[in-house]
Amino acid sequence: MIYYCGQIITLAEGLGVINGGAIVVNGDCIVEVGDYDDIKGKFAEEPEKKIDGLVTPGLINLHHHLYSSLARGWNPGVAPESFYEILKNIWWRLDRALSEDEIYYSALIGLIDSIRCGVTTVVDHHSSQTVIDGSLDLVGNAFQESGGRGSICFEISDRNGAIQSLAGLNENIRALQKWRRGDDGLISPMCGLHGSFTLSDSTLEQIASRTGDLNCGYHFHLLEDDCDRKLSVSQFNSPPLDRFIKYGLVNQSTIAAHGLHLDADEIGRLHDTGATLAHCPRSNLNNAVGVINYEEAFGTGLHIGIGTDGMDGNCLSDALIAVLLCKDRTANPNSGFQEVADSLMNINGFAFEKISGQKVGKIYPGYKADFVVWDYDPPTTLDNSNFGAHVFYGLSQARVNSVWVNGRNVYADHQLTTMDEAAIRARCRELSSKLWKRL
Repeated sequence: MIYYCGQIITLAEGLGVINGGAIVVNGDCIVEVGDYDDIKGKFAEEPEKKIDGLVTPGLINLHHHLYSSLARGWNPGVAPESFYEILKNIWWRLDRALSEDEIYYSALIGLIDSIRCGVTTVVDHHSSQTVIDGSLDLVGNAFQESGGRGSICFEISDRNGAIQSLAGLNENIRALQKWRRGDDGLISPMCGLHGSFTLSDSTLEQIASRTGDLNCGYHFHLLEDDCDRKLSVSQFNSPPLDRFIKYGLVNQSTIAAHGLHLDADEIGRLHDTGATLAHCPRSNLNNAVGVINYEEAFGTGLHIGIGTDGMDGNCLSDALIAVLLCKDRTANPNSGFQEVADSLMNINGFAFEKISGQKVGKIYPGYKADFVVWDYDPPTTLDNSNFGAHVFYGLSQARVNSVWVNGRNVYADHQLTTMDEAAIRARCRELSSKLWKRL
C-alpha cells in the first residue's frame, strides 16, 4: 500500500521533512519513503491511499502505569504529606484492590487514550498485588485488542510479603517465556520491580538467578524520592543503584524510571551500564518529589527518555513540560530544547529497540509501520530547520486524526477502529464506581 502524504516528519537522518511524500507499507513494515512521484514510479502496481494532515512517527511512552486509569477522580480520603504516604495511602491501596475486570479495562482505556494522543508504543509497569497470576495476560489482551504496541511487566515487591513477591516473579517469568524478545508481535515483556526500598537482598538474588538466562531487560523505579535511598541504606546497608547493579539487574535493556535523586557518580555509573532513564516530569511535579538536573545528566551521555508514569497517555505533554522545566531551572531560555527533542524523537525509540528488537519511532525503510496523522495545518513554514518547534508548540495542542500500528489503521477520523470505544468507556465508569466503593 502507498500512502500519499502532504507532509511527513520522518525523524530519519537523510530524509527529515518531506513535502509531497509517500510511505510504502508491506504488512507490518515500512519498505520505502520518499517523494511521491519517485515512489509511484517504483511501485506502479501498488494501491494507494491519500492522507490529509501532517504525518509523524508514532510516539513512544517509555514509562506508564496503565493500572492507574480507573483512579482518575477517586478521592482517597487522606491528604498525604510525603511521597511515601502517597504510595502507602493511594497507590498501594489501589493495586491491592484491583479485580481481573478492572485490570483489563484499566489497561484497555489507558491504551485507547494513548492512541488518541498519537502514542503507538507504551512501556507499561503493572501492579495488582492481590490478582497476580495471569494479570499480564489481561494487560497483554488489552494491547492486542486495542492494537497498541508495547512492553509489559509485573511489579515485584516484598511490601505484601514473600508469597506475593514470589508470585510476582513467577508472573514475570511466565510472560517472558510466553512473549519472547524479538518475536514479531505487539508485546515485548520485561521483568518488573518496584523500588529498591521494598525489595530484600534475597528477593533481588532470586530475581537475578531465575531471569539471568532469559535475555530480558528490567524495569524499575529508581530514586524517585530520597526515601528510596534512606530506606535502602537503613534496611540493606546499600543505596538503590548499587544494589541493582550488584545483582546484575541493570543492563542495556533496563528502564530505570525517574532517577531524580541520583548523584553525579551514580549518573556516570548508570550511563556505563547502557540503561535508559525514563524522565516523567509531570508526575514528579504532581508528587512534589523534585526536578531532575536534565542537562547535567544528558551531558554525561546517559540515555534519557520520556514517560508519563500513569498521569495519562500523553507523553508529548511531558516532553513539553521537560523543556520548560529546563529553562526555568537554569534561567536560560536556550536550555533543554535540543536535549528533550533528542529524548522524545530518538532515545525513546532506541530504548524500545533494545527492549524488543523492533525498530520504531521513525518513518524509514525497515521500521515498523507505526505512524500518526495530525489535524495540524502549520501556520508558519515547517521544514528541517524548525520541525521540533512545531512538535513541541504545535502538535502538543493539536488533535490526532488517524493512527496506524504495525501497518493496521487502528484509529481513523477520530474513531477507534478496533473496538467499541463508547461501550468500553461506559464499562470503565461502572467498574470505577464499584472500585471506589471497595476502596
